[in-house]
Amino acid sequence: MKKIKIIFMTVILLWVAAYFISLGFGDDSRIISDGIAIVPVKGIILSEDSNDIFTGSGMGSDTIISNVGVPAGTPFGLYSFVVTNGGGSSLTSEAKLQVTSPVLSLTGFNPASALNSSSVTLLIAGSGFFGGGTASVVNSIKLNDINNSVLTGYTVESDIKISGAVIPANINSGRYNAILTLNSGTSITGPANFDSILDNSINRTVENKLGVKVEIPAGNLTANCLLLVSDVSLNPEIILHNRKYYQNIKLWEKLDLTSKEITLSGGVVKAGKTVRLTLSYKGSGIDDLVLEKDFKILKLSGAGEWYVLPGAHTVDYIKKEVSCEVDGFSTFRIGQYVTAAADLTNVVVYPNPVDFASAANGRVKFGNLTADPLVRIFTLSGELVKTLLPRTFYNDGVRGVAEWDGSNEAGGLSSRGLYIFLITDTAGNKKTGKFVVR
Repeated sequence: MKKIKIIFMTVILLWVAAYFISLGFGDDSRIISDGIAIVPVKGIILSEDSNDIFTGSGMGSDTIISNVGVPAGTPFGLYSFVVTNGGGSSLTSEAKLQVTSPVLSLTGFNPASALNSSSVTLLIAGSGFFGGGTASVVNSIKLNDINNSVLTGYTVESDIKISGAVIPANINSGRYNAILTLNSGTSITGPANFDSILDNSINRTVENKLGVKVEIPAGNLTANCLLLVSDVSLNPEIILHNRKYYQNIKLWEKLDLTSKEITLSGGVVKAGKTVRLTLSYKGSGIDDLVLEKDFKILKLSGAGEWYVLPGAHTVDYIKKEVSCEVDGFSTFRIGQYVTAAADLTNVVVYPNPVDFASAANGRVKFGNLTADPLVRIFTLSGELVKTLLPRTFYNDGVRGVAEWDGSNEAGGLSSRGLYIFLITDTAGNKKTGKFVVR
């Protein structure tokens, strides 16, 4: 009997049930006795395992053995086959079989949506829940809502099915994925969605991980709805809208991250009713009460223009949030409402004297300016030190403030001494004055 050369085999993923493969042999490696009669195969085992995987049937031909079953629970690894025939001869294949773990996945929920006023029991479909073995390797299941709500009461019935998973009542309305964690600590977030529908008959406060909170009084919507929030700060169209120039709105780039699209699926806010919207700017790095006191929630119009929502706006300086009433949903962000002076009569310079090493943000400020002012700084001898053009970083031309960091036109730091400023605008206003650099 010649050495067996297996020339093909199926590559398998080991799941909870045995899988069956076929082995093909070259013409010069027939399992025969004296070239006359087929000698029945007595057993087939994996070279690194003691399990007999031959089913007892399937000698398809002199060159093929079929219906070779690999048992559930076979350890992962790369194996050769050891084939024993009826004559007692045992030979090892050169070809290898890769036994791997099934792919861990979450592919569906049943039901895929439910009202959030009561708990709901789910059937979860996927794969890899037994990890290639014969028992569950699932440690926990959570939703990726703001609270990472834990699903309880579930039974892992098979490698592809989890039943009885209970989502608790009163989770926030939204579209969520499940986070499945294995005993090994490995976690995956599946692509399947579960929609938590807002029960319109109950007062609701909906919060999510994107820094949006919506307070909805009972009955203020036309129906039970799904509330969806998306971060659109990196949307190319929104980026263009966020770079526009407005006469009374300062769109701080640090606040671009507050750009959120909010939609209701299945209903709208009733006519004459409002809901309270709160946007968070925590993480923007802004901690300046002078700026924050003028923060407002802006809404994007159908023409692609930001405008300040009407009504009172409340700023929480501790939580870094802005709130106001809205009568419908769209795309929103936070901006600073500003008003430029009518003329240059009341221009102020602060701090004066200025020490750039200790001044706030390392700058001296020129306040109570008109729109689009041009600021020039000179030495006492009349030498131009710095020009602050309107609609630039240090002189946005909107909020009536320009700032100088002490650098001259060459980029160097200006020396200590007395300086003169000259401020002009397009309306022909002009203001001069002096300040000291320490």
